[in-house]
Amino acid sequence: MADVIREALIRIRRETEEARRMARWYEENPDRLYLPPELSHLRSKQFLTMTEVGSLYFGSSANNYEVRKWLNKQGIPTPSMKGADNRDIAHVAFAEFEHLIVSLLPLGFPVRDAATGMRYSESLFVIPFKHFSRSGRNGTACMFEPVSYGQVYLSLGGNDKIKSVFQKTGLDPDGRLKVSTHQFRHYLNTIAHTGGLSQIDIAKWSGRKNVSQNSAYDHLSSAEILNKLRSQVGDENLTVGPLAEMPANLPVSREKFSELAIPTAHVTKYGFCVHDFAASPCEMFRRCLSCTEHLCIKGDEAKSARIREQLQMGRQSLRRAQEAVVEEVYGAFDWVEIHAKTVSRLEQLVAILDDASVPAGTIIQLNNSGNLTLSAQALKDRDLLDSPTGAGLQASNQNRIEITHG
Repeated sequence: MADVIREALIRIRRETEEARRMARWYEENPDRLYLPPELSHLRSKQFLTMTEVGSLYFGSSANNYEVRKWLNKQGIPTPSMKGADNRDIAHVAFAEFEHLIVSLLPLGFPVRDAATGMRYSESLFVIPFKHFSRSGRNGTACMFEPVSYGQVYLSLGGNDKIKSVFQKTGLDPDGRLKVSTHQFRHYLNTIAHTGGLSQIDIAKWSGRKNVSQNSAYDHLSSAEILNKLRSQVGDENLTVGPLAEMPANLPVSREKFSELAIPTAHVTKYGFCVHDFAASPCEMFRRCLSCTEHLCIKGDEAKSARIREQLQMGRQSLRRAQEAVVEEVYGAFDWVEIHAKTVSRLEQLVAILDDASVPAGTIIQLNNSGNLTLSAQALKDRDLLDSPTGAGLQASNQNRIEITHG
């Protein structure tokens, strides 16, 4: 991205250098007309022909009728004089044309920004006057102007009656391509998300007051998210947990192993779920943070805040369960055991999120939480049912009822 920006700045400087040269001229000669080197000989003339005025103001594509009509509209007389072939040719006094052009200098010239004192001759975004006109010409050769938001808006396709920059360059001859300046902000933010920049850094870079505003500017596709997660599998510097360990002597390529380890990715309140729903339904419904198929990403402040909120709620639930044990409430001990596991797991997760040695963008996958899935619980029940007395199953079911309705 940095190389793209450098190249863009090089091109912008090259395209706007002539306008800065004009600004420097008018700083030193505020009452005299700027003439480009190839037309400097016109300064010695008392009168200019329409062709010469056209070359200065409109470019070589202007016709004499158009030039004369424009001058008359400005209140400048264009008397006819005999030319070399004795024909009547319209002329304009050099002094009057000079006065007209000098009057076009921007308000406040030579200072563009009063707060900083920056001059037009130092400004990056200055262009030849009328450079963005609907005529499609390149602007005048004798006056400059600052780039305005309106000019950029129209150039990006903001008005169907004016050719966009995409049409002028042949990229979009049919005029179907349009983009707003704000869409570039969305695009740059999405690139930042793709590159793994932390949410805090993105918010600061974008000048936002709240990190939560970042989500509206994140347009990563599901495929991009999936590729990003897969690219970090086996990288101990960017992954914490089982996914950081790449088995030795893999019978498949690293890319294939990553696809098997992360078959898919679904966005959750806390991170991403990599469970393959095409293979089986979720067996840890609403228990994402206790599931080994759930991944968290360090640096996502909104999701990290939700994880911390769950930790506080878990601690409160554990405290209430412990109080219930003291009061000898039936089934309370099972709740203490469950909430203790949840709190321990969340404390482990938050510790990793707060660890300064773990970089932003790191994938966090915690080990087995000890919580049984629905299938594992069913197998356990079956074992109890097959026991000599079968008494354990009733107790197990009773405990599960307590857990379900607690």
